[in-house]
Amino acid sequence: MTKDIRQIIERHVRSSVEDAKAGGKLKPDVDSPVFLEIPREKNHGDIASNISFLIAKDAGKSPLEIARIILEHLEEKVRDEPLIARAE
Repeated sequence: MTKDIRQIIERHVRSSVEDAKAGGKLKPDVDSPVFLEIPREKNHGDIASNISFLIAKDAGKSPLEIARIILEHLEEKVRDEPLIARAE
């Protein structure tokens, strides 16, 4: 995985969190760095982030609910990204 794709994904995840905050789906003061990793299990994807777990307490929502909120925005952002096939 190149550094460039990591930067692209980090930017899209961070932007998705900001969009969710602007849309009122996440509290405005919720913030966390975006950490990316290659999952041990291949069926968990090529790149993963635990951001939904990191901000769950501050957001007052479950990690699954946060992941769904972020994904709503992320899917739209990566749709036209040639290096990304899909976001889950």
